[in-house]
Amino acid sequence: MKFFNSVLLFLVSFVASANCDFEVKNKNYDPKLAEQHALEEFKQNKVYFFAVANGFVPSRPGFEKIQISKCLFFDTHWEVLWVGADSELCTNHKALELQALDYSTKFNKKMLTLASELKSYQCSKELQGVAP
Repeated sequence: MKFFNSVLLFLVSFVASANCDFEVKNKNYDPKLAEQHALEEFKQNKVYFFAVANGFVPSRPGFEKIQISKCLFFDTHWEVLWVGADSELCTNHKALELQALDYSTKFNKKMLTLASELKSYQCSKELQGVAP
């Protein structure tokens, strides 16, 4: 039974890491429009951030200087850009990964600035003085 569980866990991990969803959706994530997109979402009372599945654990671009708290991790919505995680199975993997990272960095930094000033956002106190 342990062997079966191990094989099943490996297969699920492999399928998740091979998800190349960003190949199809990448035109929706132009880095030149990321800040504008963040502002438009914020104006609609939508506060969320992007993670990029580009390794064993998704990266959170723009959060390099911010301590990820329970509130930011669990109580904030995160969209994930699937760029094939740690697999090279996706077409133009490296270019797509760079695009996803560039877009999400710009979006997240703009959203961090906006969210840090919003008193109704449950995690705004954690962002005070640290937003880029």
